[in-house]
Amino acid sequence: KTINCPSHVEIRMQFPYGTEAYVSVDGIYQKDSDLYRLTVSDISLQKKLEERLRLETEKAIKNETYFRQIVERSSDIFYYQNITTKLFDYISPTVSNILGYSQDECLDMTLKNRLSLILPQYRDIFLNIGDELIEAENEGKTYVVHELEMYSKTNQRRWIRGSYTLVKDSFDRPYQIMGTLQDITNNKQYERFLLQAKSEAEKKAHFKSSFLDNISHEIRTPLNAVIGFSNLIKEAPPEKMDPEYFEYINIINENGERLLKYFNDIIHLSKAEAHLIEVRRSTFDFNRLLHSMFDIFMLDAKEKNLSLECVNDTTPLMVYTDSEMMESCVQNLIKNSIKYTQEGFVRFGARVTDNVLHFYVMDSGIGIAEDQQATLFERFQQMDNSLSQDGVGLGLNLVKGIINLLGGEVRLESTLGKGSTFSFSVPLTDMQQAE
Repeated sequence: KTINCPSHVEIRMQFPYGTEAYVSVDGIYQKDSDLYRLTVSDISLQKKLEERLRLETEKAIKNETYFRQIVERSSDIFYYQNITTKLFDYISPTVSNILGYSQDECLDMTLKNRLSLILPQYRDIFLNIGDELIEAENEGKTYVVHELEMYSKTNQRRWIRGSYTLVKDSFDRPYQIMGTLQDITNNKQYERFLLQAKSEAEKKAHFKSSFLDNISHEIRTPLNAVIGFSNLIKEAPPEKMDPEYFEYINIINENGERLLKYFNDIIHLSKAEAHLIEVRRSTFDFNRLLHSMFDIFMLDAKEKNLSLECVNDTTPLMVYTDSEMMESCVQNLIKNSIKYTQEGFVRFGARVTDNVLHFYVMDSGIGIAEDQQATLFERFQQMDNSLSQDGVGLGLNLVKGIINLLGGEVRLESTLGKGSTFSFSVPLTDMQQAE
C-alpha cells in the first residue's frame, strides 16, 4: 500500500474452448479513499506482434550468419555500395584474396582511391553503374554485367567480371548497389592463348593449302604431259609403229592415269581432313549425275558380265549441294562395288526425303566380314582377300571425309559372301534461301 506508487502486471488468460488473451493491469493505491484504481487493457495483438518480431529477428540473424558464412567461404567478392556516395557499406573479406586489400582498407577507401584501382578506360562504367541499373530495370532487367581491369595492391592487373543489381528501401527507392566480383584473369589469358593458337593454325592451314596446290601443279603437269603424249602416240597409224610398242604405250598410259588418280585422291583426302576444301554448292540434277555414272561404268560391268542397274529414271531430281563432291563420292562407291563383285549385279539409286539426299549402291559381291567393317573407312584399309590387290585403300576414306565435310553420314550393311550396301545421307541447303 505504498502511497501513489503504481504497479504493473501482464496476465495470460486461458478461456474455455482453448482460446487465450493477454491483458495488462496497471494499479495505483489511493490513500484518501483506501482503494486501488485499476486499469485493464487487452494487449493480445501487441503480444502477437512482439512474438512475430522476435521470430523475424532470430530468422534475420540466422540468415545474416548463413549469408556471411557463404560470402566468406566464396572465392568471389560480395559488396554493398551506397548508390549516392559510391562508397562501400560492406565488402566481403575475400577481397584480400583477389586484390590484396583487407576488408577494413576497402571500407576506408575514398571515391578517389577506388577510381585509382580501375584502369582509366573502365572508370565511366563504374561511375555510371547506378544509372545503368535504373535504365535496365525500366527495360525489365534485374541486373547488368561488365568486365573490366583493375590494379591489385601489388600493382598487378586483374580482369574482373562484375554482376550488379539494385537494392531498394521500404518505399521502393534504390539506395544501394549489390555487386559480385569474380576474378577472370586466368580465363582471359586462356582466351588469348586460344586466339593465338587459332591464328597460328590458320596460318599453317593456309601454308598447307598453298603447299598442296603447288605440289599438285608440279606433279599433275608432267603426268598429264606423259598421258597426253601417250594418247597421241596411240592414235598414230599402226604401220608407223611396231605393234610391240603399242603395248608399251598402253602400259604407260594406263599406269599414268592410275598414278594420277591416286595422287588426286591423296590431295583431295588431305584437303578434306584439313578442312581446306571449299564447298561450292549449286543446283543440279542428281538423276543426270546417276545416269552419267551408269554410262561410265557400263563397259566395266559388261567386261565382268555383271548387271549394272540405275533404279532412278530420267525425271529431274534437283538438289542444292556440291556437284563435284557428289560425283566423286558416287563414282568411288560404284567403282568399289564393281571391283569386289564377280557375278550378279550392282544396283544404285537415290531419293530426297525431308530435304536430305539419300544415295545407295548395292551389290551381290563377296561381302565384308563383320570384324573388318569398323575399319574399312580408315585410310589405306582394304578388305583382306585376293581381290584387293588393285588400289591403295583411299576411295572409301575419301568418301567419308567429303560426306562428313557436307554434314552427312556414311553407312555400310554387309554379309560375308552375300554382298554389301554402301549408302550416304547429306542434308541439303534450301535452294531458295541459298539463292
